[in-house]
Amino acid sequence: MSVFIENAILEMRVISGTTSATIGTETSHAHGGTRGVPKMYLIKTKKSGNVYESKAADATYIYLKGSAASITFDAIILWW
Repeated sequence: MSVFIENAILEMRVISGTTSATIGTETSHAHGGTRGVPKMYLIKTKKSGNVYESKAADATYIYLKGSAASITFDAIILWW
């Protein structure tokens, strides 16, 4: 999806995923963006626990860990 905002193009992707079954273990999630490294992303968990960034995103993946096992989440990823 692309949206024009004040002469800039915003690209947004929504992905769903699950953290590792082992608490605190990094998982990588392909974001599918076409504009390189995301400018920002928001995580919405679907069950108890926290999902947090384990290292900076790159042009292909976001990297996350969970405070509990197998936390399902949606991530809204943005580029501009």
